[in-house]
Amino acid sequence: MITKRPKSSALCSNALVLAVGLILAPSAWASSILGSMDVYAIMGAAITAGGAAPAATNTVGVSEIRGGDFGLASGVEGGAGSHNFPDGAGATVTTTEQNRSDFTRAFNGLSNIAATATATTIDGATTYAPGVYDLGTSAATAAGATFTLDAQGESGAAWIFRATTTFTIGANSSVEFINQAPGAAVDNYGLFFLAGTTLDLGANSIFAGNLLAGTINLGKGASLNGSAMANIMNLDANNINATDGGYTSGLAYAPDGSLTTDVTPGPIPEPASAVFLISVMSMLFVLLKRGRSARR
Repeated sequence: MITKRPKSSALCSNALVLAVGLILAPSAWASSILGSMDVYAIMGAAITAGGAAPAATNTVGVSEIRGGDFGLASGVEGGAGSHNFPDGAGATVTTTEQNRSDFTRAFNGLSNIAATATATTIDGATTYAPGVYDLGTSAATAAGATFTLDAQGESGAAWIFRATTTFTIGANSSVEFINQAPGAAVDNYGLFFLAGTTLDLGANSIFAGNLLAGTINLGKGASLNGSAMANIMNLDANNINATDGGYTSGLAYAPDGSLTTDVTPGPIPEPASAVFLISVMSMLFVLLKRGRSARR
């Protein structure tokens, strides 16, 4: 004899599974393409203060690091006295082999993702839609240039600006987002600047995004909301803030290891939402249990 399962019981079971899925399902934006490097505001094999100028003639300011660690390769003494953690969070730590592997993976992925446009100059008069911008063999922006990024109402939009060798961003440069999705925060977007050899961020710039290169020179007094990662890193009275998620969304690794901007939004429920879903699960469980008891 086959006993037909009551519809109410089946609905409760399905709803329970759905509620669990909403809480446990991974988000396409839950993990950064930076992988294990995501804990760093600054990461380098060698980090110095003030660039290549002799210490006796170069007045160097202390950099402030917020929202992330300061990563140095094992045995490297660079960076001593060059920075502090004003918020009390963060530490100077030794980078790992996994960090270096993730750097290579991210750098290669950002280098090889198909370009959607080319840009010969960044002059402050151009607005950039989400995409991958090739800047040619080398690129330089004028002082005071603004990267105006049009999110076009999307949450999860990403921008990549890359030069094959050198990328020089002029002094007093900035980043401005327009037409953002309602309620979107910086951790809902992706922004990467890439140089094959050297990336210079001009003095007193108020910038954003993730910088990756062989060598990165942060000009005196430049601020960066994001992260900077390179083999050689030069700092000078900079303010690095990785607190808000660091503009690492909007990109994901495809099964073949390549990067893609085709990311389906799947935001992780906020704590309040998670509590609500757990409450719903509990109620559904009670209803399901009562339904089973009624069939006995």
